[in-house]
Amino acid sequence: MRLLIQPFLLEHHGQSANMLKVGSKRRRTRKQIEKDEEAKLAEENANRAARARVQQVENELEQTQQAALELQQQAAVNKDASILLSDLVNAGIVKQKGPSSFVVQGAQGELNFDYENI
Repeated sequence: MRLLIQPFLLEHHGQSANMLKVGSKRRRTRKQIEKDEEAKLAEENANRAARARVQQVENELEQTQQAALELQQQAAVNKDASILLSDLVNAGIVKQKGPSSFVVQGAQGELNFDYENI
């Protein structure tokens, strides 16, 4: 019988020792608590600053994407205008005098258009 009791006591002793280790907490001094709170506050402030920077970058990205879309739309309009002007030149309705000046042959005569200063 003695053999049966000893393992029980050893096993029971091992469990209670572990329970004491798990349940015990390290006591902190007031300065340690204040230091920990300051560190936590500093971390929270750093996180807030990082989130604010991310929000700022997201806003800048959205603005850049909007500007790019507007430029793409303007490029499409410019391409269409270029094709139209090229067709008018090929038809003899418009004559190109220079890189940015044109003459239109109309019922009232010639109309000069100069776009160099725009």
